[in-house]
Amino acid sequence: MPGPRRAAVLGSPIAHSLSPVLHRAAFDALGLGDWTYSAIETDEAALPALLERIRGEQGWAGLSLTMPLKTAAVELVDRLDETARLVGALNTIVVEPDGTLTGHNTDIAGIRHALRQVLGAGRAPGGAETMIAPSLSAWSPATPEQPAMPAVPREVPAPAVRALVLGAGGTARAAVAALASIGVSRVGVVARRPAAVAPLIEIGARGGLAVTALPWEIVAGGLRSGPDLVVATTPEGATDQVAEWTWPAGCPLVELLYHPWPTALAVTAYRCGARVAGGMVVLAAQAAEQVALFTGRSVDVNLLVAAGTQALTRRGAAASALPGSDGRGLTSSAR
Repeated sequence: MPGPRRAAVLGSPIAHSLSPVLHRAAFDALGLGDWTYSAIETDEAALPALLERIRGEQGWAGLSLTMPLKTAAVELVDRLDETARLVGALNTIVVEPDGTLTGHNTDIAGIRHALRQVLGAGRAPGGAETMIAPSLSAWSPATPEQPAMPAVPREVPAPAVRALVLGAGGTARAAVAALASIGVSRVGVVARRPAAVAPLIEIGARGGLAVTALPWEIVAGGLRSGPDLVVATTPEGATDQVAEWTWPAGCPLVELLYHPWPTALAVTAYRCGARVAGGMVVLAAQAAEQVALFTGRSVDVNLLVAAGTQALTRRGAAASALPGSDGRGLTSSAR
């Protein structure tokens, strides 16, 4: 695509977003030095006018959307691809030269990438699960690290696994869709409000996936046995009680949080021999999908993982130096 192009992430609050870091790293790697990527503070009330303005401006390639805009934008674009239609939310808008706006959901691709990594790699000698990361004992929340993981085949055979999703919020929708896309046929969704699982049951049905609502109490005493795979979509601290118990040996975990890292749940799963993929991998993979939609070119996900991890490390170091820091890069006011 000749000439300079523009892209941006929209949301509120937006100052914390790593999207500019990831996309600028991708543009640099692809030799697109004249492409720019910015962060625009935008709430639901301001979104319609902003999208209408972007329609009429030249040079826009696309937009990334974060909270609280993922569902609000569905009615404001001209077209939805199948991923956005499936989950009823979008995080990406491709801007065509004529101003047409097409909505996509690359969160599904990001989670699918992480699922393939924890399910698709081989075993170490002796049958033990191959570890995806170096020793977690070397990690601290002040210096988060989610190292690049080995590549896996692009196509992974449909695994005969029983999956468990922790949480039933917006991210859980993409998780259910991602599980369906790799051929998982059964999933239990653990939620504090079982009624919140209803939209996920509908998404699962459209993707050929049977979704069952389960009460949170079922995991309060730990995951003794049962699931072959766990995807955690809950906020920080929500699974700390689960982490106090022994993790089922060989049960992979996809943890969608990336800061602070590692989470207590990730530490427990790793120390019990499980393969663990963190939220930075998911974030980087969905960003790489966005880059492909905007530019028509592919970028190495591991490159974006490295860029995001380095940015978090810098932020953590800077914040830890502030008066009142709790040692995780958070001050009392930030908490």
